[in-house]
Amino acid sequence: PLDPDGWHNDGTYLDTLNPDAVAEFLRITHDQYAARYGEHFGGLVPAMFTDEPEYGPTHYRPVPGITGFTWTAALPEAFAARRGYDLIDHLPEMVFRTHGREFSPVRYDYRRTVTELFEEAFSRQYGQWCADHNLAMTGHYNAEQSLQFQTRCTGSVMVHYQHQQWPGIDILTDQCDELLTAKQCSSVADQLGKPRVLSEMYGCTGWDWPLGRHKY
Repeated sequence: PLDPDGWHNDGTYLDTLNPDAVAEFLRITHDQYAARYGEHFGGLVPAMFTDEPEYGPTHYRPVPGITGFTWTAALPEAFAARRGYDLIDHLPEMVFRTHGREFSPVRYDYRRTVTELFEEAFSRQYGQWCADHNLAMTGHYNAEQSLQFQTRCTGSVMVHYQHQQWPGIDILTDQCDELLTAKQCSSVADQLGKPRVLSEMYGCTGWDWPLGRHKY
């Protein structure tokens, strides 16, 4: 388990694989927005922005000598139901090479399972809450810039975009080499008839960033 830290307001990150935990998160935050400002939803407030959700931030604060994995209490049962075998019996294959193979299919099955749980518990539930409240779910998922980072943080960002009415991305600083990031998002929007995509812009640039670089 993660210890409380200042980055998460002296708490811990939400268990985004647990539908009950996500429902409680929505109840104590978004239901309060609806109670206070719901009359403006769909008008003055057209969308709800989420910033960098993921299925586990363990890669941010690695502990020397310890390999961490995204986990939730229901994972072993869900894994067995979806993949047809016991994950616990194969945990060493998550770290070590076994049977002379370069890669273990257990790793693929694990990532596939946590991706499915993240999509169902967080993305689908969040997107449905927005739809029920006349809002577009928008914002962007963490670490969408490469398939390697997606594997560590979200599994695959494209499966989550289907639940966003306005799927979004993040382009930090003035770099322009994240073609994959933009294309994945626009592709899902095109396939599913989404009316628009959104990009968070200019992050990590600093207040001294000149207008010429904005234009770039």
